[in-house]
Amino acid sequence: MYRSLLTVSRPLLRHKGQLTLAGVGLLIMSVGFGAGLGLMLPIFNLLLKEGRTLADLLRDSVAGTPVQPIGQAVADVMPTDPFFAFIVVMAIVLVMTAVSGLGRLMHAYFIARVTSRVIQHWRVTLYRDMIRMSMRSAWTHGINDGLSRIMADISVLYTGYRGILVRSPQAAAKVVMALTVALIVNWQLTLLALIGGPIIALVVQKFGKSIRKATKLSLEAKSEMLSRMNESFGDLRVIKMSQSERSESRRFFKATQKAFRETVRQHRVRAVSSMVVELIAMAGVAGIAVISAWSIFRQGVPGSDFMMILAALVAAAANFKPLSNLHHDLTTADTAAKRLLERQDMIETDDAHEPDHLPALPPHRSAVRFEALTFTYPSASTPALNDVNLDVAFGEFVAIVGGNGSGKSTLVSALARLIKPDAGRVLIDGHDIAQHSLRSVRAQLAMVTQKTKLFKGTIADNIAYGRAWSSPEAIAEAARIATADRFIDDMPKGYDTPIGEGGEGVSGGQAQRICIARAVLRNPAILILDEATSQVDTTSESLIAEAIEQISEGRTMFVIAHRMSTIINADRIVVMDAGRIVAQGKHDDLLETCPEYEALARGQLIQSDA
Repeated sequence: MYRSLLTVSRPLLRHKGQLTLAGVGLLIMSVGFGAGLGLMLPIFNLLLKEGRTLADLLRDSVAGTPVQPIGQAVADVMPTDPFFAFIVVMAIVLVMTAVSGLGRLMHAYFIARVTSRVIQHWRVTLYRDMIRMSMRSAWTHGINDGLSRIMADISVLYTGYRGILVRSPQAAAKVVMALTVALIVNWQLTLLALIGGPIIALVVQKFGKSIRKATKLSLEAKSEMLSRMNESFGDLRVIKMSQSERSESRRFFKATQKAFRETVRQHRVRAVSSMVVELIAMAGVAGIAVISAWSIFRQGVPGSDFMMILAALVAAAANFKPLSNLHHDLTTADTAAKRLLERQDMIETDDAHEPDHLPALPPHRSAVRFEALTFTYPSASTPALNDVNLDVAFGEFVAIVGGNGSGKSTLVSALARLIKPDAGRVLIDGHDIAQHSLRSVRAQLAMVTQKTKLFKGTIADNIAYGRAWSSPEAIAEAARIATADRFIDDMPKGYDTPIGEGGEGVSGGQAQRICIARAVLRNPAILILDEATSQVDTTSESLIAEAIEQISEGRTMFVIAHRMSTIINADRIVVMDAGRIVAQGKHDDLLETCPEYEALARGQLIQSDA
């Protein structure tokens, strides 16, 4: 039971020192609480005027113990006047309450530090795994569910930790001390009060299964709600231009309604369980009160003993409520922990099956070879690549063209080890890239994709992304080669111009040239441009084409594009269709010999004329 929770709680053991201090605080709280509660007996004795002074009570309590001489000496100086004795006892009770409060504060503080650190550990761990996950994992399991588990599930785990490590131990310590005091005063009556314990345990166990199920459904509903938000805010322009604000609001409302229902169901089960447990506990206290009253009125038991036992049992019952929620907290936290571990099991990183200490890939100087490459996407029925063979010499500028779904992007993704081929291999200078460390392979590549990705920061920050140590001169040179300097120099703050989330503040063509400058700054031996000009205007396209000419020297270039201006000067054009290479050659030759290429070129010319 609670295996998942135990697994995710192991990082707690890294903080043994702070956990020890928390334990010391809990002990201080317990002693202070027990001492303060125990002093209720002399208070009741004084108030009920049973004829015994505070000194008498102290002498009786230490009689026959090793501390009897000390107790006798203290008793001799204690006031005999009941009123002054009452003031002394109340002062001691206040001191004990303060001591107990300080201990509780100490315990809560160190537990908060430890649990917050463990929560941080799990958020960072899950985020790191997600940022390193393979593209196959991203396609299969999605991103939004992982984001939900990083935020919502770990928040539930934190709440569970707080219940398990703060509220429950403090309540348990107070219950133990209260029962101890009650047992000392009258153990027979106290044991009667514990009869309801097994009944409460059965009730808690019964509700535990319902709470586990309700928690799981609530977390899944919140994950769906987060997914809706991310999908909606991915591109507000599409929603606005489609006038779909109302339909998106309705979709989100339905998701929130589901989350609302499941959350209410979860809290309803907990509330009913808490109510039943509290009712059983108070019924036990009431029963003991009746028995105690009978003992006083019929058997002559001192009233102060009855008051003391009743006070101790009420204190125990008051603290038993959070203790009864321990099983619920454990169940809730275990459910969240299980989802976290499930997500970890789902994620397969790019280097998940890579042996340790693989050699680094030597610098690319000869050729790139795709050898019998085959790959099928998880949800597809036909291969995206089907026995593809291609040799590219170092320094060659190769353009890859084809219709949608022909396998162009999949081919260069295999080169970058973004996908793992089902069959075949990719060789760089005769070295199988799967047999070399992933980091060393990607260190020699740079890729600019169709969808630009800029981060919140300055233009310089975005060009130097991944190479933050680059000098301003190197950043400016990369921008010059990418022709990005032509608009950066015109900006009031130049390279220090801020960029908002998603590239707000620059145009699509400008964003693409910043991304090209970022790739140039890496000085890669192999540069991949995947549809880098598909979403820019004619002016930006010509500038990007000019940049391509400048950066193609001294490196191997793979350019995927539909626009003729980008690929017409390529050393070789590779035509793909249905996952296969159907033709290779120069532009003019392919127009005459390859119907697929002729159709692509004709379509481009028609678009250009339009």
